[in-house]
Amino acid sequence: MIYRDITFIDKNYNLILGDVDVENGFVTSIVPKGEGIGKPLVPPFVDIHIHGGYGVDIMNSSSSEIIYLSKKLYENNVGAYMPTTVAKSYSKILASAKEIKYASKNNNYAEILGIHIEGPFISKEYKGIMEESYITPCNIKLYEDLKNIMGDLKIRFTIAPECEGAYEFCKYVTDNGDFISIGHSGASVSECKELINNGASSYTHLFNAMSPVNHRNMGVAGAGIIDSNFVEVICDFVHI
Repeated sequence: MIYRDITFIDKNYNLILGDVDVENGFVTSIVPKGEGIGKPLVPPFVDIHIHGGYGVDIMNSSSSEIIYLSKKLYENNVGAYMPTTVAKSYSKILASAKEIKYASKNNNYAEILGIHIEGPFISKEYKGIMEESYITPCNIKLYEDLKNIMGDLKIRFTIAPECEGAYEFCKYVTDNGDFISIGHSGASVSECKELINNGASSYTHLFNAMSPVNHRNMGVAGAGIIDSNFVEVICDFVHI
């Protein structure tokens, strides 16, 4: 298929008018045409941190409601996503995981990549909107129960390095092919580096719900800035 007179973004982030030929899901040729503006052609977004939308709350939704969310995301150029939970009881988190898994098997819209568990393995000091009563030490049993539910779908945890059992938990999760992100934490740079050394690969909503940068302690925010790993930000002109 040839998309004619569209606007695309080149490798230098310039907006270019031209024709783009796509075959079997791959771009096979690009013909720039100079100045002008056409309809935009961009890859779909991948959202790895989303608690809901369009009236759907991931923690309190059925599989059919999650499929509805997938449909609305697909209509807004989101190609894949990870429904995200908050700090609640283990039974509530597992119940949400079951609905997400069932939705993933009956969904023809934005692909459900897995589940993002934000909490309960976080700092009480930097809990943000999370309920403190549900914050606990890291628990490998919860991960194993989630793994049994999710099957081949991926699991991503946001945890605090200072949380009890964090390093062992991080290594276990990542050794099993899943992901750890640093967030909701007051950790030092050295603690963040230690979690990275044990397999963590990203930072959750940089500058939000984490220790800030100052001249004596770079904090989690500083660790995220100097680290070469992936950094997640909420670009809404409020959070950052």
